Amino acid sequence: MEWPEMRYKELVLVPDLAEDDGMYAVKLVIRSPDRIQHTTGVLGDFPCPIEALRFAFQYGMARIDHRPLPSPEWTVQEWHDRQLAA
Repeated sequence: MEWPEMRYKELVLVPDLAEDDGMYAVKLVIRSPDRIQHTTGVLGDFPCPIEALRFAFQYGMARIDHRPLPSPEWTVQEWHDRQLAA
């Protein structure tokens, strides 16, 4: 499936999501205008693709701006605990 790309300060942020066992792992490709690209490692596992995309874009913008990199707001264990409680 194609995921949305985002332009930010002349760079293109391209998320790469993979679904596994109800969770979404995300990597991010940061591409410059001269087609040089950098790919992150897996940034985390997320309960839905929207959360994964949101985090990937936040991460990419922080990296480009040389700001502190974000951390996911929850852990996989917390997600599994919520699922068991429901």
